[in-house]
Amino acid sequence: MDYVSNAFVGSGILYIDALTADGGKTGELDVGNTDNFVVEAPKLATKEMLSSRAANYGQIVAKAVTSAPQQAKFTLRDIRRKNLMLALFGVDSDLTQAAGSVTDESVMAALGKYMKMGNRNVKQSPAPVVLSADKILTATDISFTATGKTIGISSEDFVTAGFAAGQKILISDTASNNGVKTIATVAQHAITVAETLVNETAGSATLTVQYTEGTDYEVDYTVGRIIALATGRIAEAEALKVTYETDVSSSYQIKANAMTQRDVFVRFVGVNIVDKKPVEIVIHRLVLQPTANVDWVATDFAKLDMAGDIMSTPDGTWDVIKGAE
Repeated sequence: MDYVSNAFVGSGILYIDALTADGGKTGELDVGNTDNFVVEAPKLATKEMLSSRAANYGQIVAKAVTSAPQQAKFTLRDIRRKNLMLALFGVDSDLTQAAGSVTDESVMAALGKYMKMGNRNVKQSPAPVVLSADKILTATDISFTATGKTIGISSEDFVTAGFAAGQKILISDTASNNGVKTIATVAQHAITVAETLVNETAGSATLTVQYTEGTDYEVDYTVGRIIALATGRIAEAEALKVTYETDVSSSYQIKANAMTQRDVFVRFVGVNIVDKKPVEIVIHRLVLQPTANVDWVATDFAKLDMAGDIMSTPDGTWDVIKGAE
């Protein structure tokens, strides 16, 4: 019989089925590119009996293999949803957001640090409106003089209250002057606004400070966060009210370490590059465990290294199905 070479260079696709707690199958998932798929040699545990007789003293006269545990390992290169769920021992869920509007959402300010808003994917236009929930002058604090375009106070100094030239205020609950007004000057006990106030009754309005983006705060529109600038007018731990609009957002979320054990069924469907014949590896039950850190900031492509103990099942441990020779 002539010799036929059986050299082997493997390539193929790895499929993983995340088993239920009782071993039920949920479907074999193509996990994408893999750097390797290795079934390691058994780690034999043995018992040996040594002779005490003079003729063969110290020699092994009996030996028994008490266990032969075996592991498989593989490296995934596609950092996708279901792969991450396996590697992080997590559960995944959709994280969606519809377009909409949010009015007067409460956010506590932190100087030089971001604070999370209630939504993601915030629209830049129309621009968010950030008001102070602390710096508010009520009807008992202010009076109106239409002819002089002056808003005066009797109980405190606007400077002490934190107002400054160029700062914006929102006038509400008035008959004809609702809207944002810009403070032009700051005096000891009075401020002058750019617009004329007409037909106002003394003490009938509420003035709320509106802050300026880029001067008082900045917004992380993607994540949905606001940072109070140390050089601005917002105070540490000041209560803010933020009004903004959101775009549609579609993403997913994985809650890591939601499971203590992840059992999987593994199938490798491959081809011998040398002779183009098929090869299939089946592991009936693998108790999975990550074997390396997940590097989220790296100079090379990220990878997910995993391994696991091959378990004994009614169907066996693992099988090789290869094209006929």
